[in-house]
Amino acid sequence: MKINTREDVLKAIADETRLKILETLDDADSKTFIELKSKFGLLDATLSRHLKALKSTGLVSHIYERNRNQRNPRSYSYYEITTFGRRMLKTIRNTLSREEIKRLISEN
Repeated sequence: MKINTREDVLKAIADETRLKILETLDDADSKTFIELKSKFGLLDATLSRHLKALKSTGLVSHIYERNRNQRNPRSYSYYEITTFGRRMLKTIRNTLSREEIKRLISEN
């Protein structure tokens, strides 16, 4: 298992879309891939790349459940913000105002 460095985490949250995904997950218990795709209007590959970056740093977790009902077998996939992700988001919110975050993002 890879140990995440501060640099990995900062790179993951430096992207505006990933920060918005974290905020969305912080406001909800969980979201499916389809719900996130619909909210952000991203292509599957783009959203997958963002979620992979958030998952690999431990900011977001992926929950996969399989319903074994023989009449209606389905798989469900959810994304949730982790405790670590909530702490990081809280730190960002306490440190920078929304306007400062937007300004910093737009400068890069």
